[in-house]
Amino acid sequence: LFCGPLLHHHTLLDNHEAEPLLPIRLLNRKIKEQLAMKFLTISLLVALQAAPAAAQITDFLGAPDQLWEVEVPVPGVGNACAYAPGDMIICTSKIGTVTATPVGGMGGWEYPVVATDAAAVVSCTSGVTLSSDYMVYGVTETLAGANTCRVHALGMDSSQVWVSDILTGACSGTPVVSLDGDYVFLTHSEDTSGTFTVLEAGNGTIFFQESDAAVPLSPPGIFHNPTRGSYEGGDGNRNDILVWANTPAAVAINANAASYAFQFPVGFAGDNSDLAVVTLLNGTAGSPGEATAPPLITGGGTSMYWGVSRSSVLAWPDRSFDVSPGGNKISYPRGNPKSLPVIAEIAQTSLATPPVLFSGGAGITFGAIDIVGFGIDTKVVEKWTINTTTPVNAKAQVAPNDEVVYVLEDGTGTTAGGDVHQVDAATGDVRWTQSADAYLPGSGFAQSPTGDVIYFAGQNVKDGKGFLRAWQVANLAPTTAAPVAMTEAPATPAPVTSAPVTSAPVVPPTPGVPPPTSAPIAPTPVDSTLSPVTAAPATPTTEPPTSSAAITSMLGLVAVVIVGVFM
Repeated sequence: LFCGPLLHHHTLLDNHEAEPLLPIRLLNRKIKEQLAMKFLTISLLVALQAAPAAAQITDFLGAPDQLWEVEVPVPGVGNACAYAPGDMIICTSKIGTVTATPVGGMGGWEYPVVATDAAAVVSCTSGVTLSSDYMVYGVTETLAGANTCRVHALGMDSSQVWVSDILTGACSGTPVVSLDGDYVFLTHSEDTSGTFTVLEAGNGTIFFQESDAAVPLSPPGIFHNPTRGSYEGGDGNRNDILVWANTPAAVAINANAASYAFQFPVGFAGDNSDLAVVTLLNGTAGSPGEATAPPLITGGGTSMYWGVSRSSVLAWPDRSFDVSPGGNKISYPRGNPKSLPVIAEIAQTSLATPPVLFSGGAGITFGAIDIVGFGIDTKVVEKWTINTTTPVNAKAQVAPNDEVVYVLEDGTGTTAGGDVHQVDAATGDVRWTQSADAYLPGSGFAQSPTGDVIYFAGQNVKDGKGFLRAWQVANLAPTTAAPVAMTEAPATPAPVTSAPVTSAPVVPPTPGVPPPTSAPIAPTPVDSTLSPVTAAPATPTTEPPTSSAAITSMLGLVAVVIVGVFM
């Protein structure tokens, strides 16, 4: 923030005779300008004072300290936990049940899935995507060998907002939501085909579909409001961009594997008559490989990084997505079979530009990737790697200050637990390793916004039950702010009004689908080598929400006063 000197009006009056005389009108305007600047400075200081600073990490613990553990349904590959508004940890499970647990570990709710046919088997390989006032995830139902996919939309209180139209094939990964919350995007596939679908978020009905009749599809990655569509014909299009690819249909590599993109057209106003999927790359133009995870799209939507087949990470740093990446890739030791793609989504730092990337290989390697160079010479280089005991199939979590990265190994079923590592993000040095004594089947985990607690779900190797655990990994500094005195204020400011906020209507539950039940989730006793859990679980430090309304009102008041002084 830069502000000029605060000059009192009498300074100008005392000195104006030593300067060339100004007409009264210009002199009065000059005085008003100085008064406006002074009031602007004071008001901005008050507005900043109204927004408490986020708590900062003072130090990372030498070993994790378990805060609590609760029982939840067993997670599977593709499931994930997310830190949600209201300080809730939302987790999906392999049977489709969603749980919400407060960060203190007490209470919460559960949303069980009821199949559309009593004979159908319900499964889930989806995480959850949070929108402004609802969340979505995908559920697969299998009946007589045939798979169907349905997206469930829930309110933040476990209420069912809607269940989508029935979609052919199994859900592929996690659905994603448009920036405005009006549309839900996903892919769903059969053994030898796949479909990209857009749903209307108001009721879950199909808005648009396009299929690949030969090969199944990976989950889409999304970037909201890109600077352009990074492909031929995408210039000037700032609508959300989605990218996905073919996923392995067999052990052998598909030499003709393709990647695809979708954007609503420029000027889109809700008409689905002119929508189309764009093919980015295929076997003739340079195959992007096959993928089971969505790509990371970053850099204003013009850079993309993707874990694909043969344990490789392909890179399009600030270049068109329909151009072959060529040798711009990182290759990690392969898994079994050798064609196996990278399973984990790519993570990135939040402070550096360009970011540092983090990815597990398809084998037993985890590494960091630097982005170096400029323009067309930009490339990715290996920063460091560490060897792990079992594969790393969960997306890593990077601390908010970018100092460390948390890595979860899968383990080997219910016979050997996975390890959790805290790794120095800059050097790759492992600061600590703690066994979870649990199978962590590639399910995503979460951390608090302040970075002092991580939350992960797994399956206990001793009793086979599912759990959600909270580990404290860092200490936070107390947040205090010096008071700012407002020395001057306007006499009677004009009132500032704002338009009323409206929300999308909530559609009643689908007929024949019973409403969700809400049941408390009781903490379970913890048998762990970590620090013992106290009778009253510690609640991680959280900051009070910023009063955005107060800040907006103050800045609006500033605008009114400044306009007034120039009238």
